[in-house]
Parts: sequence; structure tokens; C-alpha cells
Amino acid sequence: MITALEISGFDIVPHLSLTFQHGMYAITGETGSGKSVLIGALQSLRDSSKRPGNVLDTATKAFVEAHFEIEKERVPAFLQSELSWQDNREEHIQPQLTCIIRREFSASGRSRVFLNDSPSTAEVVADLCSLLFDIHGQHDTQTLVRADEQLRVVDLFVDEALKTAYSREYKQLLEEKKTLDSLLERRTLVARDREFKEFQLAEIEKVQPQEGELEELEAEIRKSESIERIQTALHASIDHVQDSDSSALYHVSETLKHIGVLQQYYPELESTKEELTSVNVILQEASRTFMSIDVESLSEQELEESRGRFVELRALYKKYGGEQATLELYQELKAEILDSSSIDEQIQATEEHFRKHRDSCLRVAEQLHIQRQQCAVDLSADVSATLSELGMPNATFTVNVEMRTATQHDISVESKNNTVALTPTGCSFASFLFAPSKAATPMTLKSAASGGEISRIMLAIKAKEASSHAVPLMIFDEIDTGISGKVAAQTGRVLRHVATQNQLLVITHLPQIAAAAHRSISVEKQDLDNGSFAISACELARKDRIYEIAKLMSAEHVTEETLESAQQLTEQYVEQ
Repeated sequence: MITALEISGFDIVPHLSLTFQHGMYAITGETGSGKSVLIGALQSLRDSSKRPGNVLDTATKAFVEAHFEIEKERVPAFLQSELSWQDNREEHIQPQLTCIIRREFSASGRSRVFLNDSPSTAEVVADLCSLLFDIHGQHDTQTLVRADEQLRVVDLFVDEALKTAYSREYKQLLEEKKTLDSLLERRTLVARDREFKEFQLAEIEKVQPQEGELEELEAEIRKSESIERIQTALHASIDHVQDSDSSALYHVSETLKHIGVLQQYYPELESTKEELTSVNVILQEASRTFMSIDVESLSEQELEESRGRFVELRALYKKYGGEQATLELYQELKAEILDSSSIDEQIQATEEHFRKHRDSCLRVAEQLHIQRQQCAVDLSADVSATLSELGMPNATFTVNVEMRTATQHDISVESKNNTVALTPTGCSFASFLFAPSKAATPMTLKSAASGGEISRIMLAIKAKEASSHAVPLMIFDEIDTGISGKVAAQTGRVLRHVATQNQLLVITHLPQIAAAAHRSISVEKQDLDNGSFAISACELARKDRIYEIAKLMSAEHVTEETLESAQQLTEQYVEQ
């Protein structure tokens, strides 16, 4: 339940603070007074996309802060660590989790969320809020005519563990289908390109290119084509270095002999002698290198073959983008051809695994379907009974749950001689049928029910939900649209009965529903000196509450008669 709500700078709320107890609260006020702003503030805690229309004071942060208490057993283990325990001394009291949720808004539009004064994430807070409160807005009633919403309502009463088990199975099934679809697509692409790729592979394999071969061939061919020039240059080099009386080595050796004589008279020639000695050693080494060269050349036949191989490799590399690209393509083609040879086996194995998991998923879906049908019977009876209390004693509400027929976009499977669809929600299709009288033929809500009747059907469903596993706080934003008089009084009784198990906040314009509440909150819009306006809210004392109900009863002025009628109307619910 909610125990406190504080709003500051949110939309047209400068600041307000409210405290709450168990039971039903009626939220009243003139049309346009800002009652829905309170609900919007609570909604902003759960929905990070919900932001105030404006932040009143740009110098400070706007914020919404709500205090809740919730039984420990309602909170999943992964959220309990986020909360602190209320110290309940008495053993018979169910342990309570206390949580404070706060969202701050800056003028730039950014927001931050806190849980028990510590920064938290939108996901964690959204999960927690779904356990703490449920908001039913005016537009939500109209969504009841949609098939997906009708199945969601049925699922409110289905075992949560069974729904979770199906979701897990279905998620795995989708992953396997994705793998299978990928393999099938790859096989199609491989089949389309296989002939061309086999041609490319055969063309490269015919040449059998080796890394660096083209460069080696080019060097060998150039050498063979220049063999005469090489031999001439080599012989001349040997002659110039060593093999003649005019060679460099001969002249350096002779010079060293003469320096040996001159050095006796000119000692400073010592460094020159050392330099020439080094030159002499270098020339001797060069001579040995030249002498070791073995000039070999290709025969004419070998040269012709090398030229042919060079042309063949160069043409292949030119076609496929160079040596490196050709060699990489060669490896890729071999891998793809090998892979394509085994793709049929992969598909066959994956299809078999997919079929087994699909059958497993179907078994869980069928269990879920059976439980939905059982819940549909109870829901039909309970809603019909509540509709009788709401002024429709002859109305009939029926929930049908049938197998969903597969379309081309669904995962289809045979079940009891029918082709059914496996969808994210199972294999079921729910439809709500309504007959306003015993003589009428049950038809869809969209065809048979008026706006007021749909509002009462929704209220009956919410009453059923509250009696099972509903969240502790239920918020209704003008669920009484389209009803009045006796029906409104009956609606008030139903809401007050729901409030014996759940805390209710009900925005209403009807005196019958306001009188049914245990307490009232009045919302007012106030004009400010600067031409703008703001809203305020406060819980009404008993006397003021009677006056507020009298205002709802009287379109003009509140009289003693309307005050007495309001008092009597309130007393009708005291014993309930």
C-alpha cells in the first residue's frame, strides 16, 4: 500500500504532501482541477518516459516521491536486496518491506530515479512498481475490446510459473528457428553461387599459385636474359681487383712497400699505412667474393617454361586482385565448398532438434491453454455475478478460449488434427462475449456493449482481480464514466468491497462513489497573482467530506437538504 506521496514542481503542482491509510480514497474536484496530474505523477515513477509538462522552478529539481509498504512474500528475491525491512515486533504481523521511490526531473527534461535514497535503474523500479500499484485510466476501458488485452486479462488468473515456463520454451524455440532459417538461407545462397565458385576454385587450383613465386620467377628470368652482361662484368671486376699488373690490389701492395721505406724518414705516414692496409684487406675480400660467384643460367627450354609460368601467374593475380587476394580467395573457396557439402546434414540435424523442441513447447502451451479455459469458466461466472450487482441482473459475460489458427508468419504445429500457432503468448485466442439480456445473442464487446456497460465489465474484472493476486494499490481514473443513479451506488458498493482487500484511489465525479470511500482527497486549481495557476490537494475532514459530496450532488448551490442527503448517502456504506 502507499503510505505517503510528495510532489514538488511537477506540472502545475508547486508542492503537496499526502499521507494514506488502508481503504478506499475518493479523489474529487472540479473538471480541469488537475486530479489526473496526481495519477500522472505516480505513473512517472513507473514509466521513465512519463515526464511533467513543465518544471515549475528551473533553479531546483522537480520530484515525485512515494512511500510504500509491501509484504515480503510478494517481492521476488532479486528485488528484496534493493529494499529495507520494516521492524515489525509482533510475530503475528506479516513482515513488510518498506520502499521509497523518488524520481527527480531537471528543467532540461532529464530524470533520475532513486530507491530508498540510493540511485537505481528504470528497469528495477518499473518491476517493483508493477508489484506495488496498478493504474486504470479512462482509455484503458476501451482497450478491453482488443483480442490481445482480453487474453492478457485471462492470464491475470493463470499460474505465473506456467506462463514463465512457456516464455522460456518459446524463447529457445525462436533461437533454434533463427538458426534453422539462417542455414536455409545460406543453402539457397550457396546453391545459387556454387557453380561459379567451383569454377573459380578449379581455375586457381589449376595454376597452383605459391606465395612469393611470381617475384622469384621474375628475378630468375631477368638474370637468365642478362647472362652475357653478367659474365662480362664479373670478369672485368676480377681483372680490375686482382688478376693484372694494373689491378687495384697490385698497386695498393706496391704502395705499401714504398711507404715502408718512406716511414723511416716520415713517421707521420703511419696512419696512411694503416688505411692502405685496410684497403688491401677489403680488396682481397672483394676478390674472393667475385671468384666464388658461379654464373649459372637457365637453358632455353627452362627459360621458356619460366616465362610461361610467369605469364600464367600474372594473369591469375590480375584477375583476382593480386597475389595476396588470390591466395586468400583460394582458402575461402575451399572452406565454402567444403561447408556447402555438409550444409544439408546441418539442416537435417537442426530441423530434427527444432521439431523436438517445438513439440516440447506445444506441450507446455497446451497445459497453459487448458488452464486458461478453466480460468475462463471462473472469470465468466464471477464477472456475470458482479454485473448483476452493478445493475445488470440479466446480462451474460462469457470468456471463450480457443486454439489460435496458424498463419504463414507463425510457428505452426499439429495439435489434435488442427494446425495451431505457437506465439509469444502460447497457442490460445481469447474472446469476450456479452449479452445485455437473456434473450440477446452473446456478441463481441465491440458489437454488443455500450461505453457504460464496458466500464462496468472492466470494474467487475478488476473486482475479480483484487480477490485473487492483485497489486496492493489499485488506482481508477474515472472508471465510472457512463453510469449514474442506482448503478453508480451499486458501483460504489463493489468498489468499497474491493477496498477490504486492496487500497483504492478513485477519481470520480459521482457522489455515490465518493460517499462509498472511506476517505476523500479534494483537488483544487488556484489562480496565482502572476496569471498562472497551480493545484493543491488535501485529505478532507468528515464535515468537509460531506460538503464535498453535497457539491457533487448539487449542480448549483449546496443547501441544507443536499447536505442531509450527502450525510445519508455516506451512512449507507458505514456498515459495509
